[in-house]
Amino acid sequence: MRTLLVTVLALTFSAPVLAQRPGFALGFTTSTDVYRYKTWEDAFASGPNYQFRLRNSVGVQAHYVTTTRIAFTTGLLLSNKGAYYDYTDYGLIIGRAGTRYTVDERHLYLDVPLKLGYNWRLTDRLALTPTSGAIISTALSTSYVVTKSNGDRVSRRNAIRTQPLYRLSIPLELHLDWLVSERIVVSAAPYYRFDVRLEPYHTRLPSYGLLLDLRYYLK
Repeated sequence: MRTLLVTVLALTFSAPVLAQRPGFALGFTTSTDVYRYKTWEDAFASGPNYQFRLRNSVGVQAHYVTTTRIAFTTGLLLSNKGAYYDYTDYGLIIGRAGTRYTVDERHLYLDVPLKLGYNWRLTDRLALTPTSGAIISTALSTSYVVTKSNGDRVSRRNAIRTQPLYRLSIPLELHLDWLVSERIVVSAAPYYRFDVRLEPYHTRLPSYGLLLDLRYYLK
């Protein structure tokens, strides 16, 4: 009987600590979101013709939760995006006005998130963490493969000057944190992201996606 009472008391007083899980953690993060893409043709001539595109990110993160349930997150992520589309050249890019081309376009960014959240305990092992902040992105590479109407291809790589070197975006996330064990937390979050600095002729509308984190607490 005494053993049972001690066990119940131990679980009662330790469960909130585990659910909040204060401390420092390292982990992996990945996300996929859908955004709208605007082509050069849309920007210069034919009006809006937005298309859905996918952006994928993967990287490492550092996560710290205080004893007052405030959560800080940063990290390094590689983020790629792109599009495959047709457009009519009006003499502004390749120089042959009126010619139609097919473009395969790819961009690679290094993302540095700086986020702040509040850990709200639901149960002994589940918590909600609303999170926001900023994501600073640096362009690493850009490539285009342009196919002319006669089948000829023109490739251009590392054309970073066609994209902003730095971008700033604001994420809004709602994490559901699951305490798998005393040191391991799995977190999933739907999120909304919009750019503060709009890229010329490209990402002009916000994106929506899903984020997945795996964190290991060091102590």
